[in-house]
This record gives sequence, C-alpha cells and structure tokens, in this order.
Amino acid sequence: MDGRKRKILYLVIGILFIIVIGIPILKCCLRPDGSTMESREKMLKDIPKGTNWTIATERLLDDYLITGIVSDNGKAGIAVFEPRGNGKYKLQTSCHRDMDDIIISGTMVGDAWYDLIWFNGTQTERAEVTYTVTNEASQSTVYLSDNDTIICSLAPFKEYTLHVTYYDSEGNKYE
Repeated sequence: MDGRKRKILYLVIGILFIIVIGIPILKCCLRPDGSTMESREKMLKDIPKGTNWTIATERLLDDYLITGIVSDNGKAGIAVFEPRGNGKYKLQTSCHRDMDDIIISGTMVGDAWYDLIWFNGTQTERAEVTYTVTNEASQSTVYLSDNDTIICSLAPFKEYTLHVTYYDSEGNKYE
C-alpha cells in the first residue's frame, strides 16, 4: 500500500472513530440537565396526555423541585425533580389531571412520604387537608392557598385516606 492510500485509510478510520465516539458524547452533552426552567420543560415533553408542557409554579422541598405544570390541551399536573448535584435535576415522577381538577399526588423525599396538592390557577383562599385513619379521629390542617401554591403535606400515617377541600374568599367549596 502506497503512502497516499495509507493516509486516506488513516483519515477514514479517524473520521469513523470521531463519529462513533463523538455522537454519544454530543447526545449526552445536549440532553437537558434540569438546571434551568427551560431544561426542565424539555424533560416534560414525554409526559403522556399533555402537549407542550410548561412550568406554572415551582417550590423547593428539601432540595427537590416540586413543579406545577400545565399543557396547552387542558391538562395540569405536578412534576417532581430530584436533585442530582451541581444544580442539576432529574425528573423523578409526574401526574396529570384535567385543568379543572384538584391534583393530588405523592412523592418520597428522603425517607418521608409527602402528599402534593395543587389546584391550578383557581382563585382560592385556603385549603383544608384531612387525613383519616380507620377507627381513629380525623386530623385536619388548613393551608393558605394564594399565589398558586403547591401544598406539600408530610403524611402523618402509613395508611390513611386523604380528602382535600378548597375555599374561595366567598366561602364557596371546591372538592
């Protein structure tokens, strides 16, 4: 093999090597890392039943991001992003309902179970969260629900039923 053919062979091998190694590296670098709201919204694109999910509200719970999300086809939901270090997040879980429904979900944060409650965009004043355990008295907590707040309620029992009622400033009830 003469020198010219050898150079072409080395060039082709080099290009193939760059393609084989470079494409996975490029894909990894372009994958959303959850460090920005835009990046987290890209992670939401695979959630079923909704299209063009956007983040409406976020709050921190022990370094986890609890996110209220809405889609352009009448769905709303809660997405939980788990911290990965260096300001990056991974989508841990999500749930969705119709826009007019109270969204109740749950997640593990560390060793604790939290009930997550959100009533997207509805002008309410307070929410009453009631836990009931069989053969025991109910336990209720009232939360202010202004500013589109996602309620993160530490579950007080292992087995329970949960009931949520929202009230607006006129006293109207939403269940």
